[in-house]
Amino acid sequence: FFFKLIKNWFLLLISLLLAFLIAFAYIRYSTQLFSAETSILIKEDNSLPSASDLLYEKGSTKQKSLENKELMIKSYPLVYKTLEELSFDIGYFIEGNIKVTETNEAPIILKCTNVKALKGKKIKIDIIDDNRFSLIDISTQKEQIRKFNEKFLFNDVEISVEYNINYLVDASDMPVTIVKFYDLQSLTLLYQQKIVVSQEDKESTVIDISILTEDEKKGVVFLNKLIDSYIESEVAEKNLTSNNTVSFINEQLTEMSDSLALIEQQIQQYKNN
Repeated sequence: FFFKLIKNWFLLLISLLLAFLIAFAYIRYSTQLFSAETSILIKEDNSLPSASDLLYEKGSTKQKSLENKELMIKSYPLVYKTLEELSFDIGYFIEGNIKVTETNEAPIILKCTNVKALKGKKIKIDIIDDNRFSLIDISTQKEQIRKFNEKFLFNDVEISVEYNINYLVDASDMPVTIVKFYDLQSLTLLYQQKIVVSQEDKESTVIDISILTEDEKKGVVFLNKLIDSYIESEVAEKNLTSNNTVSFINEQLTEMSDSLALIEQQIQQYKNN
């Protein structure tokens, strides 16, 4: 076998060079994915009793399983609300010399009154100076020069572009930004598939939530907002339970007071008779 390798050394050298070239091209041109992960502690011992439990004199309700919590975190309404509040239906991409990469922070901030009407559209924005920028519709290649903070119509939809002062790059090195418009409903379904909810230890009540994204910071921002939305929904549910419980108790007290008043009236009539 060794002598066969020596005899065909040129084939081995060519195959190694070809393999290294393929690996180099794959690493350089492929899209990198970053993993963002967070954990949340689920407390199961502080749920309030519902009105039915009070009616039937039950001291505590049946605790919700962790599986229900996991499904709730990945639920469509919660993910939709998170993406809507973060305005992720407008995506920003930085055009480099080799590839286009997604980013959470771009040199510009685009404001749109109706993103759904522009779903699937892509525009390229190149900053000319502190006051002007060039806007190119990628589908039609039509170019127009606009001013920052100026409201104008794009495909019959009013948009405006602001200069992002928090983007820490020299004015001479400002990259070209590509803006993509997404359908929020389709984007929600996509993020539902990306979210991975797991339980590291079956005996604990800690849930791990992770997601793979092209921009690591964007994944962190999304997970933080998702947890905030989940906590808000839990607080709203507890407040609703508390309000329903108070309403139920007040109704029962009203019925009991009416019953006692009726009984007292009957006793008074009996005494009079």
